[in-house]
Amino acid sequence: MNTTYTPESIQEFLKCSTDPVHFISNHCYIEHPIEGKILFKLRDYQIRIIRAFQENRFSILASGRQIGKTKLLAAYAYWWATFKHEQSIMIASHKLTASKELLGYIKFMYENSPTFLRYASVRNNQSSIKFDNGSSIHVGAISEYLCRGRTLSLFIGDEVAFANKNAVEGMFDSIYPCLIHSSSSKCILSSTRNPKSDNGKFFNHLYEGALAGTNSFKPISVTIDEIPGRDIHWQNMMITQIGKTNFENEYLLMPSIDIGEF
Repeated sequence: MNTTYTPESIQEFLKCSTDPVHFISNHCYIEHPIEGKILFKLRDYQIRIIRAFQENRFSILASGRQIGKTKLLAAYAYWWATFKHEQSIMIASHKLTASKELLGYIKFMYENSPTFLRYASVRNNQSSIKFDNGSSIHVGAISEYLCRGRTLSLFIGDEVAFANKNAVEGMFDSIYPCLIHSSSSKCILSSTRNPKSDNGKFFNHLYEGALAGTNSFKPISVTIDEIPGRDIHWQNMMITQIGKTNFENEYLLMPSIDIGEF
């Protein structure tokens, strides 16, 4: 990829390389269902999440639905692959289609970012993308065999509470050996609640352990009152439409987390 660099573009590249929040907010585009292509302007809680990812080797994020977490994970993975050379990134979700959708977000960001901020793509297919800086992103469905035989720089598991319980436990057992080669490698697990199924128990247990300080994960949560527009009127409307139980399951956090009162 032939790119002409100016003093300004070099300075911007260096700034983006050390600050994923700046990079995402100024150079990553997403597709809005109404507005079309828009810049990914991070909300305060999303900035807080990114900072936590940066400061901790192991992070676990719990939230309700529709907070933009999947696109946020995609943006962070794209930043990592762009500004860290020779990196192996694995992203897994509860379904292969969900993982491929996340990779699609990354490719959209890549295709719409300035040329001076992106490396040439040397491999680009439905399950992976590799850049000529040596970094690659692979996606797959959560399974006990997913990470075996790999050396990873960054692992991201999304909607972990909705994957098969045995698959999650087997995959989790394989993560540490894959990451142990480097003290700079990271593991990020994320999910909404799944209280109706045994599949959600492993994620809940891991998050509870993070809160109690009995494992190495940094607990991160997003409460309903942090989301713009989700006030008492929105809450009452949603409860009317889907019922109180469904509302609590879909949009509130785990019972141990104090969500406060509107």
